[in-house]
Amino acid sequence: MSNEVYSNSGNTIKGKALRLEPIIMSGKSFGIKLLSVYEFLKCDLACRNLVDRLTGQGFDGDLCKEICEQACIISLCLYNKESERVFTDGLSVIMNLTPEELKNVYSQYENLTKKTTRFNKSSLKKIDYIKKNCLNNLI
Repeated sequence: MSNEVYSNSGNTIKGKALRLEPIIMSGKSFGIKLLSVYEFLKCDLACRNLVDRLTGQGFDGDLCKEICEQACIISLCLYNKESERVFTDGLSVIMNLTPEELKNVYSQYENLTKKTTRFNKSSLKKIDYIKKNCLNNLI
């Protein structure tokens, strides 16, 4: 799905935006990206399945839910220098990262989300201002 082209009545979206934000983890350079809606849906399903698996092994459900959600997001958002996913799934994240590393990467993902949302809100305010003040003057 990463390089597919969609066409809808003349509107075309080519490729998929893969903006990697650089991060350092355990002395190594990685990149994180925002997830698409589809990736969030995949993440939700993977998280529920992983929570079921771990609680079936006797782990606490509430703790598993929080950790699995973060791990599944990390598995989809963390990339290496070759722009390849670092982890195959949430379980591989849990098995390979320390709690501190998981918390750090997830925190950086949240910061990227907040930064992007702030930019979008700021851009929308500017567009609204232009529409109201500049375009109305032209009409």
